[in-house]
Amino acid sequence: MSLKYEPELDHVGFDWSRDAATIEAYLLGRRVQILTKVGFYLEYGTPEEPGYIGDLASIHLIREIAGILARAAAIVVDGGFKAPHRLIATLRAVEKDPSLVRSKRVEPEALGSLASSYQRADEPRGTFWFDVTEPSTPVRPTADRIRAAAKEAIRRLKAEAKRGRPKKLMLDHLAFELRGIFLRFNPGAKRRSVHSADRNGRPRQVEAGPFIEFLKEVTAPLNNYLRSLPNSHGERGPLSPAYIARIAISSDLEEYGRRFGGSNA
Repeated sequence: MSLKYEPELDHVGFDWSRDAATIEAYLLGRRVQILTKVGFYLEYGTPEEPGYIGDLASIHLIREIAGILARAAAIVVDGGFKAPHRLIATLRAVEKDPSLVRSKRVEPEALGSLASSYQRADEPRGTFWFDVTEPSTPVRPTADRIRAAAKEAIRRLKAEAKRGRPKKLMLDHLAFELRGIFLRFNPGAKRRSVHSADRNGRPRQVEAGPFIEFLKEVTAPLNNYLRSLPNSHGERGPLSPAYIARIAISSDLEEYGRRFGGSNA
């Protein structure tokens, strides 16, 4: 059964001043719990102990984690890694109503795909991309040209969908970076299965362990942010700490490290 995607015409970008500050404030409010679960106090001692010198280091660590979460949010909202069929849904709406490109709320990756497919006449596509993306451009694209660009962009995205595209860059980023944080204070980032029960009391297996507990704590403000996104957005969460942990200990993640982050082990 194929998924039905809604057009994203109410896009709100990640606000690096407001949204990042909200994430950091949440983490600072949970500093003791986070530091406990990552093992920080085992290395630095606790604030109650004489000669404790970990206060500044703990603030730097919390701010580093906040930066990791903020980048993850920016990747999922503005990073350009949405599924092709999600972009196609937005482009079909633009094809139906070309005036939407002036609304400033069309999802930016879809708008970029439209701009790269746009032509004024017979020049190479995308030459005058700013006709689409810049409201102040002296040449206003006609409705027919917008429709033609939308059709071409849809054709290209369908071809990309067949080849496959990156689907979990945000999760790879979180897994790689948060694993690196955890391994500063722990010899490994393992997980284990334990017996539990669902809401109806039926037995089930769940994944647990110190690394997953740490992930539950630090991903909470990111989940809050994702839940605040418009309903049309495809990545509203919640993120699964257990799934992030599985990615973090997989060998596939090393390729992400080589391409984007070096080695954090």
